[in-house]
Amino acid sequence: MAVLVLSIGLLGMASLMGVSLRNTQSANYRTQAANLAYEYIDTARAYIAIGGGDKLGYILQPAWSAANCDIATAPLYNCGGGLDSLNCDIRRLGDHVCRVLPGGRLRATAVPLGGNPDRLQLTVDICWTDDRSGAGAVTEACNSDSETLFTLVTEL
Repeated sequence: MAVLVLSIGLLGMASLMGVSLRNTQSANYRTQAANLAYEYIDTARAYIAIGGGDKLGYILQPAWSAANCDIATAPLYNCGGGLDSLNCDIRRLGDHVCRVLPGGRLRATAVPLGGNPDRLQLTVDICWTDDRSGAGAVTEACNSDSETLFTLVTEL
């Protein structure tokens, strides 16, 4: 009888460990998404500060970035100055999201606040597949059960 009770307890502990590992991985993905969103916002602020609002249109990414980067090959980024460096940073950030998060993709939009073009609300969305089976559906709105959407909103 004692062996039966002990084995049931051990099976419960094994199940608890599996759930704990899954939740830990999900929390790690959310932390990575928050860091990447803040990195995107910092990049946007830097380019707006040095170049004015005319560069804002270039830093925005209204469509999702590609989620199918080549993880085995590390890209080389040789960013120059001006718009070349801005476009390079956008590619680098999109690629970083894809490499860090499974099926990771990124988009960023901005709207003027209160009709004032100098005050902008920047929204950074990061979507990834949080399904370990690998059969998760990828949707345009990032709203399937296997996808997780992280959104960060700030004022520039």
